[in-house]
Amino acid sequence: MSNNLLNLLAGLGTTAILFLILVPLIIDIVILVWLHNISLNTYRIYTILEDMYSEKLDDSSEAIDENLQILPLKGVFIGGSPQLFSKLRQYLPNFTFVSKDATSFDEKLLINKDIVVLYSVEMNSKLKAFTIDLLEENHIKNRLVIGRVGTVQDIIAKIAEKTE
Repeated sequence: MSNNLLNLLAGLGTTAILFLILVPLIIDIVILVWLHNISLNTYRIYTILEDMYSEKLDDSSEAIDENLQILPLKGVFIGGSPQLFSKLRQYLPNFTFVSKDATSFDEKLLINKDIVVLYSVEMNSKLKAFTIDLLEENHIKNRLVIGRVGTVQDIIAKIAEKTE
């Protein structure tokens, strides 16, 4: 009888271990997976919204400064959205524009340019690394890195200031 009692207690001990240790562990894993899925979905929503509203400039209905000159420079503008490019083309007609979604571009774009502008706010990491490597390999020193700016006017002013 005592042998049966010991077996019963051992079975209860195993069951207690299962319920006291393994079940909470499984619940924790399920919660972590659930939270991970929520964070992935949040990131996906963020990237979708960022693509929809990628323009980080103050795009209010302010009038463009009439004194802002069309710059006759030859250059490459790397990073940015099509909406930004359409505004910049009015003032930088001789520029080539490389989209923020690109991961590389033809090295020949950099030849015989007055300036290379990196709009770092809207560049993916592969494009940044590729561009910086190309600039270093080709010893291109006339470059301008633009971070957060307020308006298209600010971008044009920074380019004009760098090339004066």
